[in-house]
Amino acid sequence: MGAFQNPLHLEGYTLGDKIGRGASGTVFSVKSTETGRAYAAKKLLIEDRFIREIGVLPQLRKHPNIVEFVESKLGRDGETQVLFVISEFCPHNIGNYILKQHVDVVTKRHIAVQLADAITFLHKNGIVYCDIKPQNVLLTVNEAHLVLKVVDSGLAKVLTGSENNVNNLPRSYMRSAVGTRFYLSPEIYQSLLNNQPVHYTPSVDIFSMGLLLWAMFDGLSIPGSCQEDRYLTPFAGSETDPVPIAQVVTQGNIELKVMEIEENVRCKKLVCRMLSVDPKERPNAQNVMSTLTRGFGDYRVKQWVSPVDDDTPQSAAVY
Repeated sequence: MGAFQNPLHLEGYTLGDKIGRGASGTVFSVKSTETGRAYAAKKLLIEDRFIREIGVLPQLRKHPNIVEFVESKLGRDGETQVLFVISEFCPHNIGNYILKQHVDVVTKRHIAVQLADAITFLHKNGIVYCDIKPQNVLLTVNEAHLVLKVVDSGLAKVLTGSENNVNNLPRSYMRSAVGTRFYLSPEIYQSLLNNQPVHYTPSVDIFSMGLLLWAMFDGLSIPGSCQEDRYLTPFAGSETDPVPIAQVVTQGNIELKVMEIEENVRCKKLVCRMLSVDPKERPNAQNVMSTLTRGFGDYRVKQWVSPVDDDTPQSAAVY
């Protein structure tokens, strides 16, 4: 038998392993043949909606907590022409990192601030992320400091005028065994459940971000796709039969036991507001950012060192 021939070809890059699959395409590790630098390459079919997505990406490269867009290039998958979106490579996602490392509360707060800063930037630029979850929030090390990076999920939506519905979200968004459905807001959950479009505001991101902060501070998780893996998320029910928070809060008034480990009362109250069933009662991203940074000083000051163990292998990000 002859040697295996990789059907994928991308000029200027050596393609490596598949490191994830998301809503809009498959992600591979690649290396520049010129510099040897590692990148992530998302393979997309050449469709109008993905071309429009690339039009949004250059706006996102201006923020330190959003994964840097490098370039988009045509490549091949066998005989089919495909599009590759090249971006910076980040070795950790927040779920694997929080569950596998001993992360102190101060570091978690710094992570939370960086996430809020990124979402504030998107909202100020008229972009609703639509898919905040651990796989889409990456962590990397810059000069021994932990830096959060939000990836392009392929579901982010630019709001212009009355364009504020999510009827273009795929049904698989709801059916995922582990992942997105645990980070849906109640209004999105209901609309997808009833197969109806929903009018929404950036508050859907606030609810999802509240869920992620809750899971991060309390270390909540359920079994992942592999027996030894765990998936960072709050949940109702039991580990063997977990129920998304969005599902239970839409079924009636229940008391969420939010952030029982985190001792910061202000932070706990903030997350409870972020998880309000009524979108109008949730704070906006700027309010979240302001509350988290109160008493922190400038979180960008390089005054803390990440507890990253570079010898510990972790799953790469999915986006």
